[in-house]
Amino acid sequence: HANTLRLIGDVLRAGGVGTVETAVDGQRARDMLRLFNPDIIFTDAKMPVMDGLVFAQSIRRAAVAPDPKVPNPEVPIVMVTVFDYPSGRAAERAGVDMALAGDSAGMTVLGHPSTRDVSLDEMLMLTRAARRGLEHPLLIGDMPFGTYESSDALAVQSARLFADAGCDAVKIEGA
Repeated sequence: HANTLRLIGDVLRAGGVGTVETAVDGQRARDMLRLFNPDIIFTDAKMPVMDGLVFAQSIRRAAVAPDPKVPNPEVPIVMVTVFDYPSGRAAERAGVDMALAGDSAGMTVLGHPSTRDVSLDEMLMLTRAARRGLEHPLLIGDMPFGTYESSDALAVQSARLFADAGCDAVKIEGA
């Protein structure tokens, strides 16, 4: 998770985001809210101490029961990984705004040794399951390795399959 945390921070900085703060767990992130009042939050469902779902719920709860530690209970929240119906439902209940059906599920759910081993059909199955659990959040599908690199036509064809599976956007990785 340290590499993912560093990667997200690097991408945001490269994109021109002025200040990027990171936390090693949900409790630390919650404690940092009043210090930094973020414009957007990226979290993962699985974090130590306080997981991302509890973290997101604690932020949204402050809209109903004001909490001085949560300056903006309406801050956009992106859940980094959903991979099936239960995780989609949990993200929906937590009040996240966006969720990623990530190829890491190939390892964590399907038992592949690498994200490069997850197939298009497997990702589409996981993505459809996550969409059934999500009603409101925007869903981003993670296009697996080998489904977009060889041509623009292949990339568009694969992206259409993700749109048909319920995605609002797709994520590809470049070299």
